[in-house]
Amino acid sequence: DANGNYTGSATGVLAGSSAALESLETTFGTDLNGDGTNGVKLTTIETNGALKLVQAANEYQLYQGSTAVATLMLSGAAVVTGQFGTAVAPVAVIAATSGYEVMWSLGNNQFVAWNVDANGNYTGSATGVLAGSSAALESLETNFGTDLNGDGTIGPKPTTIVQVDNTTTLGLVGSTYVLINGSNPGVELQVGGAPVTAGQFAPYNPIGAVAVGGGYDVAFSNGADSFIVWNVDSTGNFSSLVTGVVSGQNFTLEQLEQQFNQDLNGDGRLSTQVINTGTTANLSTASQVTTVDLAANSASVTAGLNTGAISITGSPDTVTLGSVAATVEFSLTSTSGIETIAGFQYTLDDLNIDLMGAANSVLSASDITLGAQHGIAIYAGTDTHHGIVLTGLNSGLTAANLLTSHTSFVGGHAIIT
Repeated sequence: DANGNYTGSATGVLAGSSAALESLETTFGTDLNGDGTNGVKLTTIETNGALKLVQAANEYQLYQGSTAVATLMLSGAAVVTGQFGTAVAPVAVIAATSGYEVMWSLGNNQFVAWNVDANGNYTGSATGVLAGSSAALESLETNFGTDLNGDGTIGPKPTTIVQVDNTTTLGLVGSTYVLINGSNPGVELQVGGAPVTAGQFAPYNPIGAVAVGGGYDVAFSNGADSFIVWNVDSTGNFSSLVTGVVSGQNFTLEQLEQQFNQDLNGDGRLSTQVINTGTTANLSTASQVTTVDLAANSASVTAGLNTGAISITGSPDTVTLGSVAATVEFSLTSTSGIETIAGFQYTLDDLNIDLMGAANSVLSASDITLGAQHGIAIYAGTDTHHGIVLTGLNSGLTAANLLTSHTSFVGGHAIIT
């Protein structure tokens, strides 16, 4: 009272950093908390034209020019510094239709945007949590007019083209991958809803993508003849495996090359695929590199290759090659029948035999005479009833020479070329 007698508390306990305490400094005419300012200390966080995001003591305010127009609030109470964690703070603001949009940094290069009304009170999230490297966050930088993630660029970074497959572009934007189909602005490659970043699955990295069935197929390579192919949905999120880890000689991978329009395994061939579902395939007049897939075909043969006195009985399938390079794919299994290949040229054509898990040493070859023609029979030493017979060969090619000089074993496959 007038005599100095205590009559009651004028305030509760006030933190020295609080806006309430600092506002009293003007009344008391002294720097009570020793921060060097007599009154509320204002620190500008970000400016967007005349609109400013300001830290006022331990609160956050929005200024239009020099006038405070709103205080950032949650459920009607002012948001204070450190309320959501020491690393969490608002970093930018823009005007919106019914108020403002405020971008928060959550630490660890993650962000989220709030919608607030004209008084600054939270009304809902404008975004989910966004990675700083994401295309979604970088596209918002243009709206906010600030480099939110600190990468030195306001807005999306230029897209580095990794590969163009048919109408689909696989690009790298910063450290994340995008899939762009035609005029589509692109979707991020994701797994579990999070962007796939460069090196995340090292040594495997994306090397190509193609739009298919409302989504995309994405091929990964370890750079050393090992591949994985994903299927992702229309948003770019992983949905299933097209292949597990396979070698470059895997039949499924090679047949996907047509879909990708890319030589995925780097063997120099991107061919038209011909599946031999009948008993013959005549490619003698073919004008382009061709792949003949015999993997699932079963010839009707009652007997087969007999190593003692090799002969062919029954009606084997026949593939006739021409003067253009061809690759014949054959699985060395008891269901694959007997195939005869006429016109195989070891300087031009490839024979890709899937050993189906058998050891390299199981592959055998023998010289034969077939209708007065020299031929070579190729089969598993453990199964002399199923295999490949080559006829119309380059002169001088023998079975021994074929295996020692023209055959390599890669990824469970025998490659004869």
